Amino acid sequence: MAKNIFFLLILFTVASVSYSQAQTKGIKTDTARVDFKFTDEEWDFGTIPPGKPVKHVFTFTNTGNQPLIITNVKPSCSCTVPNWPKKPILPGQTGEIEVQYNTASHEGAFKKYVTVISNAAYGPMELYIRGIVEIPTVPPNK
Repeated sequence: MAKNIFFLLILFTVASVSYSQAQTKGIKTDTARVDFKFTDEEWDFGTIPPGKPVKHVFTFTNTGNQPLIITNVKPSCSCTVPNWPKKPILPGQTGEIEVQYNTASHEGAFKKYVTVISNAAYGPMELYIRGIVEIPTVPPNK
């Protein structure tokens, strides 16, 4: 039993000294982390006229310590078209995902989303757009 305790104390001491030496020499000891944060994850267009496409730009920052790579942004329907950075976003840098919604042939309330697929550890995430497309008024018959 005493040998086991002695062995654990030596192991702990060696690990502590190695960590301290790495810190002193400026060697990175934290784990690799890919993460990003959006300024907003949902956008409300309010009431919009029919037949007019609208778009919103979702801005994000790479808050991790490794490059962020967005491999795809999938829309929930063909009326929603995303555009995203194809190059890696370095730690601390910002990027944008533009989402355009085509109001043609749509009336009333809508809520759509795009799924952002990246190398972030927590997996895909969704960004939402919503609003109300005005219903055109029909002029009265004369």
